[in-house]
Amino acid sequence: MIRLNKAILCYVLAFSVFTSCSKSENNPEPTNSAPNNFTLTEVANNSVEVDLLPEFTWQKAVDPDGDNVSYNFYLDTDSEPSTQIGSNLTRESLILTDELALNTTYYWYVEAKDTEGNIKKSAIFTFKTIERLPNESPENFSLLTPENNSIDVVTLPLLSWEQSTDPDGDSVTYAVYLDQNEDPKTIIASDLSDTSFELSNPLEGNKVYYWKVIANDSELSTESEIFQFTTEENFDGSISAVENFYSAEHVQALEDLGISLNLGDNPPSLEGAYLISPAILVESSVPGDAPGMRFPDYRAEISNQNNESLTLDYYGQGGSQVDEGDGSFISGEGNNFTIYLKTTSQIGSYPVETTFTISGTVVEGGFADVRLAALMLDDKGDPQHVYISNDTGRLIEDGDGFSPKLEEAAKLIKASTDKKMLSGGVVGTINYNN
Repeated sequence: MIRLNKAILCYVLAFSVFTSCSKSENNPEPTNSAPNNFTLTEVANNSVEVDLLPEFTWQKAVDPDGDNVSYNFYLDTDSEPSTQIGSNLTRESLILTDELALNTTYYWYVEAKDTEGNIKKSAIFTFKTIERLPNESPENFSLLTPENNSIDVVTLPLLSWEQSTDPDGDSVTYAVYLDQNEDPKTIIASDLSDTSFELSNPLEGNKVYYWKVIANDSELSTESEIFQFTTEENFDGSISAVENFYSAEHVQALEDLGISLNLGDNPPSLEGAYLISPAILVESSVPGDAPGMRFPDYRAEISNQNNESLTLDYYGQGGSQVDEGDGSFISGEGNNFTIYLKTTSQIGSYPVETTFTISGTVVEGGFADVRLAALMLDDKGDPQHVYISNDTGRLIEDGDGFSPKLEEAAKLIKASTDKKMLSGGVVGTINYNN
C-alpha cells in the first residue's frame, strides 16, 4: 500500500510539472510607450511677419510610463523639415541664435523622446518672416548749451546738442522746440542737419524758457530731455545792456578803437539801404595797418527795425565780404544811433564769428559821420590765412562824411567802382582780412 501511494505521488508531481505555468508566463513585462501627443504653441501655424530671431514654444509632452522626456527641434524651408536645430532639450522652448532670412517661409516641428528612445512627433507648423528689417529710432543724445538751469542767458542764445546716430544708417535731422511752457510745443527750427541753432529773433528778457530737440530719421524719432534757462534783462540801450550782449572786454576794445556808442532806448528809424564810400581806415589794432588805408565801398541794408525790443535785421557787403545779423540790437536818441551785431562773416567760402558795430547820425537823404568797428570773435583757426587775429579789429569811417541811401547812390556805386579801377583798386575787405 505504501508502494502504491508513492507511485500515485510521483504521478501527481509529474503531472504538476508538465501542466503548471511559470510565474513569468502569468505576469509578462509591460511594453514601454512613447510620450503622449503634444501641441506646438509659438510660432503659431501660418504666422506672417515673424521676427528673424523668434522664440518657439510647445506644450509639455507627458510620458505614460513616467519616463523623463527630452525634445529634438527641426526647422528649415522644406515642407517636411529635416534640419535639426536643437537636440535633447529639457525645456519646452527654443530661441534661435542665428537670424533667419527675410521674407522666407519656414517649417518646424518637435520630437518628444523618452529615456527608452520612444519618439512622438508633433504636427508641422509653417510661418513667414518679415519682409524687411524694422526701422530703429535714432540713438539717445544730450543737450549741451545753454546748460540746464542757466541764468543770465543772452536773448539771442546759441542752442547746441550732441549728435544722434541712427542704428540703421539713416540720415538724422533735428527739430528744436522752445517756449515758456515746461513741455515746449513751439517749433523754432526744423530739418536741421547741424547740431546747433542760433536764434535770430531775441527772446524776452528776464524770462524762464524751456527747450528740447527731437532727432528724426525717415520714420522714427528720439526726443531729448528738456532743459530750462533764464534770460538776462532786456536790451534797453544802456551800456550795461551792450556789455551783456557783447562782453565788457569787447566794449572796452570798441572804446580803444575810438568809436562812440550812442546809447538810449529811442533811436531813429534806419530802414533802407546805404552806401559807405569811401571806406577809410581811421584806427586799427591789426599789426601793419596804417590810417588812411582805403577799403572797398560798403553796402549796408537795415530792415525790420523794432523800437520796442530795440532790434533790427542787418545785411552788409563790401567786396567779397558778407555780414548778416538777424535780430541785432540798436540804441540811440534823437537822430543818433548805434547798431550792434554778432554775426558770421565770410570771405569766399570760409565763415568766421565777428562783432560789428555801426554808429552815425540820420540826416536828410542818408547818414552822416558813419563809423564801423569790426572785431574778430573767433577766426576758427584761419586755415586759409585770410583773416585778422582774434581780439583785433578796425575802425572804418565814411571818408566824405555822408552815406546816401542807395536809391540816390546808384551812380555813386558805379563811379566809386570806376575810380577804384582807375587807381589800381584796393586790397582786402572792409574789416576782417589780414
